[in-house]
Amino acid sequence: METIRSFDVLSQRSVEQLEYVQIFPASELILDDRRLHDGLKRMKTEADRVSGQFREQGNPEAANRIGAEIARILEEARELHEQRQREVQGIRSKHEKELKESAMTSARTLKEREEALQRELTDTRDQLTRQLQETKTESAGRQEALEKAEEEIKKLRSQCDIAKLNEENTRKKLTALQADFKDKLAADTLQYREQAEQAKQELEKTQDELISLQETEDKRLRAAAKVRGTMQELMQQYGRFGQSLEEAAEQMRSLED
Repeated sequence: METIRSFDVLSQRSVEQLEYVQIFPASELILDDRRLHDGLKRMKTEADRVSGQFREQGNPEAANRIGAEIARILEEARELHEQRQREVQGIRSKHEKELKESAMTSARTLKEREEALQRELTDTRDQLTRQLQETKTESAGRQEALEKAEEEIKKLRSQCDIAKLNEENTRKKLTALQADFKDKLAADTLQYREQAEQAKQELEKTQDELISLQETEDKRLRAAAKVRGTMQELMQQYGRFGQSLEEAAEQMRSLED
């Protein structure tokens, strides 16, 4: 069972889908032949026992009434069971007919679906065949592109090998240049240090000469100051001598007069 649906009785169209449905029995008790036979037998036995008790008690009317009532009940039960059997048989025949019609309809539907699936399968096979052909063509193009790419890769690898060789040669040259540069740098550094030491010595010598010249200059300045003082004294003495000469001349003029 796939789904449960309620339907319109007149149009037989589905109304809504149901989660569940409760189906109750058509009567209070559903009996088969064996259970009905056993029940009627027990009822007849019980009725005979009760009727016997009434007869022993001196009440034959009650016993007869019970016998007649149980006979009626047993007859109605048999008739009802036969009626239910006929109804069940009719329903079964109806359902069997419906099942046959449904089976035939299902067979036709399955045949139609089979034919539709066959057509769909044929279309799918044709489509897949076309796609396969297109894929083969595309694969051939890709194979050609792959071969070209492999050739390009070979060329690139050859160029990479050449580049690696050039890089190795360049590294060797660079190493040699670095070693030569280190040697020259060491030699130039030693020469520079020697020149710096020589310049330092010459600077110290020049500083000593400057100090000596400064001392000589100081001596000359002191000598010049001394000569200047001597000349000033001589000038003063010359002035006093000239004054003395003027006084002597004045006296001589006085004497002449």
